[in-house]
Amino acid sequence: MMRRCLIIVAVVCTMTVVIAGCKEEDPSARGATCDALHSYNLLLTGRYDDYVLTRCDADSLHPDYRRQLADNAAMYAATIIERYGGVLSVTPVREEMLPDGERCYVFFDVLFADSTREEMLITMRQTPNGWRRDSR
Repeated sequence: MMRRCLIIVAVVCTMTVVIAGCKEEDPSARGATCDALHSYNLLLTGRYDDYVLTRCDADSLHPDYRRQLADNAAMYAATIIERYGGVLSVTPVREEMLPDGERCYVFFDVLFADSTREEMLITMRQTPNGWRRDSR
């Protein structure tokens, strides 16, 4: 009888910990991860002009500045290839909605060709046109 009570208490405690540890996904952050991954893929596939357009302020940028940002993105991509041999995979890890309700941190695990791994953070901002990279 005592053993049965201990088992019941253990099961109840375990269920309490599991239920308390479950974190429901924030529905307001849906789409941020997909849009961040899409943005980074544009960079990795050499579509630098399109990559720049994934910024939340892209529409208001002067065309010359947009060109400079695209050139910088191309240099960054070349550096990744030179330093690491390129990127093998980008895996979403988690997203954290910020208290302002408009921005979301999206974390990725990036595996480079030389087996180096890095965690990358992209800050996304909710806009009327969906999630865009935050420019701040």
